[in-house]
Amino acid sequence: RYSIDMSNKHHHELRIEMQVDGLTGGRAVIQMPNASPGRYAAHEFAKNVYDEKAMSGEGQQLVLKKLDAYSWEAEIKDGSLIFSYTLFGNHADGTYVGIDAKKLHLNMPASFVYIKNQEERPVELLIDLSDEPTWDVATQLQETSSNMFSAPNYAYFFDSPTLVGEIDWRRWKVGDQTIEMAVMHEG
Repeated sequence: RYSIDMSNKHHHELRIEMQVDGLTGGRAVIQMPNASPGRYAAHEFAKNVYDEKAMSGEGQQLVLKKLDAYSWEAEIKDGSLIFSYTLFGNHADGTYVGIDAKKLHLNMPASFVYIKNQEERPVELLIDLSDEPTWDVATQLQETSSNMFSAPNYAYFFDSPTLVGEIDWRRWKVGDQTIEMAVMHEG
């Protein structure tokens, strides 16, 4: 489960927390992707990740070791891991992340770490909009409850760009299928 703290979006930062339960073994490798669907080049998304912390499910600080430019290793004490980090993003396009006072433009590989060998687990994303009541979320992720979205695994999540902000929706039917278009504009 991922959750996003948007309180510093004005400075192009999000605080992201990933919580994973049911882990076995003494260590977990946390990785930031270095590729993005449809982009056939390596990217250094981890350069925009800092202030990393690892905690147990009970809130105990865990030893966190940087393995290389895009991965960390954390000890596992109680089967749970909470990994939090600050993400900087000021370049919204199909590959990178844009974070500002008007929107979040999240390309998932450039935004979210994952735990190696846990990619087949279901994924949840909580986007708390209580401080931004006029904002909405456009994504292919399934909304399972208010501001909670899910994917069957990390690959689906990885390929689900998400736009958060004041969105103008257009919906129409083609046969029994509803087509939705989410537009963010200034008029």
